[in-house]
Amino acid sequence: MAHSTESKLKAYVTLTHLRGGAAITHHRNVSPDTFLIWEAVTMIACLTPKYRKQKAKPHARAFVELGGKRHYLGRYGTPESRRKYEQTVAEWLEAGRQQRVQPNDITIVELIARFWEHALAYYRMPNGKLSSTIAKYQMAFSVLKEVYGRIKAIEFGPVRLKMVRQKMIERGWCRRTVNQHVGLIRAMFRWGVAEQLVPVEILQALSTLARFTASRAASATRCTCPLIFLG
Repeated sequence: MAHSTESKLKAYVTLTHLRGGAAITHHRNVSPDTFLIWEAVTMIACLTPKYRKQKAKPHARAFVELGGKRHYLGRYGTPESRRKYEQTVAEWLEAGRQQRVQPNDITIVELIARFWEHALAYYRMPNGKLSSTIAKYQMAFSVLKEVYGRIKAIEFGPVRLKMVRQKMIERGWCRRTVNQHVGLIRAMFRWGVAEQLVPVEILQALSTLARFTASRAASATRCTCPLIFLG
């Protein structure tokens, strides 16, 4: 049965490509689940950026357009340009259909935006609902964006993380909550290092900030941490 479904799927995708991306199907004897699979695969195939040709003298150039920006691949029709096309598109898809950026260029708000896409998919309960960790990230990022959202990620070090922590303290957050949310900011940078968006040296520097201890929190006698509910 699985082999039969796979064969039908391949035939369907081939037919769709031959007809220029227009999905023409017959619903007879096709289960709803199989049809949904066909539709999803076709949609993904049609959304993949195309290998394209630009007329130029003396030779035509190949290019692919990603996020509104052209990436030139070399002489059109050559094996080298095809390989570069496949590599460029693969990297773009791996990055969540976003442009690869140099670790020196990404800002804090851009890093948060990219991490957020990951978080919404990763922090899910077995029933598919968002976990409470998402609400905690929201709280941490609200302070981070307010204080240092527009600076580059490479400019964010332990001194600035300490300033973000101070803002949390000024809001009346409990010591435990403050330490937890500072840890979440570090977790985002750890993810950024793994995605090659942030140099590892930044994460190493952020890890040097000591925890907010009980003796330092003596003046914070009452917790006024906001509650965020997820629907």
